[in-house]
Amino acid sequence: MSLLRSLIFPQSKKMFWPEEGFCAVAEFKETFGGIFDNGLACHILSTMKDQDLFKHLVFIHISDQFPGSIHKKVIRFKFLLPSASKMGSLEPLMQLVFVVIDAVGLYKLTPHAKQKSGKHRAAAKEKEAKSAEEERLNALREKKAEQKAKERAKMTPSQIEKEEEKEKQRLMKRRMKVSSGGRR
Repeated sequence: MSLLRSLIFPQSKKMFWPEEGFCAVAEFKETFGGIFDNGLACHILSTMKDQDLFKHLVFIHISDQFPGSIHKKVIRFKFLLPSASKMGSLEPLMQLVFVVIDAVGLYKLTPHAKQKSGKHRAAAKEKEAKSAEEERLNALREKKAEQKAKERAKMTPSQIEKEEEKEKQRLMKRRMKVSSGGRR
């Protein structure tokens, strides 16, 4: 974790990073560092460590793309809440919520990060489109195979034999075209 901390916060000496069970996943390390590397966030994180509150923090999700929601930009926090008598101990967590909201509101991506982000997202979108196309083609193949099986179930043995012979002929033609380079 200290390596990850040094990658995200290379210039900061005061940033607290919990050693176990805390992971940061960010599109860009600069973004995470820009949001969490401020004095108040550092103070709250170290208070959370002192009071053993990281066990209550499940995740913080910050994104400007949130599919399946009416809101495109989101900041989500998920906590494991203690019993009602211990709710007061979560004050640092609630303070962290407001600090993160303020930090995200003030944070601006650099032009380089915006460009990089656009490339990453375009590549991800293209990959998703290819995956959807593959899925669609597989479903179509399965549907054709099912139809063929239904048709074969209705055929007599001599019709099945004729169909198999036709299929062999088609395969041989394809092989001939492939081996001759598709020339006529």
